[in-house]
Amino acid sequence: EGPPLPGLTAPPTAKNNFAAGGVLEGIGEELVNGNAQPLDILALEETTSNPATVTPIVNGLNTFYGVAGMYSNSTYQATESSGDNAFGNGPNALVYNTKTVKLLASVPVDPPGGTSQLGGVSSGLSGEYREVMRYQFAPAGVATNASNTFFIYVSHYKSGTGTTVTTSRNGEATIVRSNMMTTLPAGARILHVGDFNTGDASEKMYGTLTAPGTNQLLDPLNPLRSLTTNWDDNSTA
Repeated sequence: EGPPLPGLTAPPTAKNNFAAGGVLEGIGEELVNGNAQPLDILALEETTSNPATVTPIVNGLNTFYGVAGMYSNSTYQATESSGDNAFGNGPNALVYNTKTVKLLASVPVDPPGGTSQLGGVSSGLSGEYREVMRYQFAPAGVATNASNTFFIYVSHYKSGTGTTVTTSRNGEATIVRSNMMTTLPAGARILHVGDFNTGDASEKMYGTLTAPGTNQLLDPLNPLRSLTTNWDDNSTA
């Protein structure tokens, strides 16, 4: 690897060690329009717990950049029915750069009926409905107001094929879109990320997320909502 880019502190000696930043610092060194920018927000799926999975990432990034407290994480992790975090491949979580953004809220987004309707041991439906997370952010260092806040939804949709699975994915998409429409102001700044586990835009969950209406989600790789687009191919283009 070459020398550190201008504006970034020199990395520790054990640069390729995860505890010293690992692949995440490499992402922060990637040039975009001639500039390198450390990660602002890192959404995670399939974690185990904050201490076991998320804290080491926070510590690794802080070690690499040499700034105590530069990175932090949401204290709330999504779960499944009865608080399970070992089923459905683990809960969602989030790491963020405190120098560029401030976390205002971490809100779980659950199905109608609450957490009892999530998948997990008690329901025997591991991964059918994982708890979605909604994070609210604003830029760091400035006064927070309605014009500069934004929201990030993090989902880990059920994987696989078949009617039961695709129905489950659309069910979660319906929960997400309903939350956007009924709890956020129209025109809110929203980014929906995660593991969507789908292939074709013809799948119902894709249509639910991108359907016209309040806080419609737009796919930058399929702006005209072509239902014959292979979503997986586009997302890796």
